[in-house]
Amino acid sequence: MDGCSSPSAAQKQEFPLAWEFSGGSALAGETSREAASRELREETGLELDALELVGRFAEASALLDFYVTSIEVPGMELVLQVSEVAAAEWVTVAEVERRPNAGMMAAPWTARLDALRPWSVG
Repeated sequence: MDGCSSPSAAQKQEFPLAWEFSGGSALAGETSREAASRELREETGLELDALELVGRFAEASALLDFYVTSIEVPGMELVLQVSEVAAAEWVTVAEVERRPNAGMMAAPWTARLDALRPWSVG
């Protein structure tokens, strides 16, 4: 999975300016992948359908599916949803691995990423 990238966005809600991943709830009739694609589009302006499921896990109040995608970064413009996103960037999987240990991720994401290890993408 070294060549994949994951979107990361600094949210301004529950964990102000801590790094999280784009996400949200599925709407009625949406598949998990469709919801992930819509949330990414709403929060970053990117139209990406080639999302690859890394894993699924449950929390007390939510069922979460985690997706990654590979992209060509140069020239890709992000249009952020200013009500939810303060900043966004594309990071490598190695950077996703580094950020929780560096205290850069919103608190819930450390345990979530631990639950998804070892990374395995199709």
